[in-house]
Amino acid sequence: MRIIYLLTFMLFLLSKPALAETLTLDKALSMAKSQDPVLKQIEANSNALDERAIAVKQLADPKVKLALQNFPTTDLNYTREGMTQIVAGVSQALPKGRTLNYRSREKLALSNIERANYQDRKSEIALAIRKDWFDLYYWKQSAITINKSEKLLKKVIKATESAYGTGGQNTQDIIAAELELSVLEDKKIDINRQIEVITAKLNKWINPISKHTISKELPKLPDLFTYDEIKNNFKNHPRIQSTEAMINAKKQGIKIAEEQYKSGFNLGLNYGLRNGNLANDDDRPDFITAMVSFDIPIFPKKRQDKILSASKYEAASAEFMQDDILRNLHARLDKQHANLIKLNKRIIHYDANIIKLAEDSFEASLRAYHVGLTDLS
Repeated sequence: MRIIYLLTFMLFLLSKPALAETLTLDKALSMAKSQDPVLKQIEANSNALDERAIAVKQLADPKVKLALQNFPTTDLNYTREGMTQIVAGVSQALPKGRTLNYRSREKLALSNIERANYQDRKSEIALAIRKDWFDLYYWKQSAITINKSEKLLKKVIKATESAYGTGGQNTQDIIAAELELSVLEDKKIDINRQIEVITAKLNKWINPISKHTISKELPKLPDLFTYDEIKNNFKNHPRIQSTEAMINAKKQGIKIAEEQYKSGFNLGLNYGLRNGNLANDDDRPDFITAMVSFDIPIFPKKRQDKILSASKYEAASAEFMQDDILRNLHARLDKQHANLIKLNKRIIHYDANIIKLAEDSFEASLRAYHVGLTDLS
């Protein structure tokens, strides 16, 4: 029997579900960033561009040529004709100017765009989770307050019903108390709806969030920077860094377009092997051929000029985009700074005036209710 009890106890321990881990805001941010597929996608794009930056800087693969040249078709005798050769050759293309170097720089600039987007995405995740986290904390505290109010109101209803039984209250007081309880029930339903909605939003980042017990502590965020510190640090904002890298990429495009006015070269070397004899019975000599071919950009008006002009327009477009992003950042900063100043003034006003007046009004209303001079509302 002792063995049976021991085995039963062990099975109980094994089948007991593990305690849910308490999830803090910092842990939630860390988990969300490690699980976000968009961050992984951006990182993969950045790595791919780094690899391409190395690849595009290399010369094109040399081309090898093998040929039977001037081969007679009548008798297929490759020793009869003096021009018949077995040709082996190699050629190497050389791009125009420093095109390869500028293409590599362009890929590195595009990679820097992805790195800036990576930081911007991390900031967006942090902002979204923090907002939802504090909203969830607010609504859960509201649920606690509603539950306390509900218990107190039920006591009031019970007391009112007792007083009504002894003639101390009228029917209207009971109906008013029950109405207040019904209003509280409606608020309770809406609060639960808000909690479920925010939990669903957090579930996007931490799936499934139901496996975790969310910390009940109000998280402490780092101190705010001053208005001037934030404004002066805009140049380090990920979106500004992204457009800065884009402008750099477009400038490399301009340099690539400028290189197209230069000539590109192709170097080749062929060796022709000949069999048979000359008229004096000497062996036929082999042939060697060296050649250089190159571009002559003599009609640039509708090609090189247009490509260069388009590249300059693209660079200007990226600069205008950066100006617009900077303008939006300034507008957002001014809006939130104004909100912060006014909210702080409201806090001071509440602490100094409204809360005290509300407490005084409550005490006066309570005394009036006790003597029957006011109703439950």
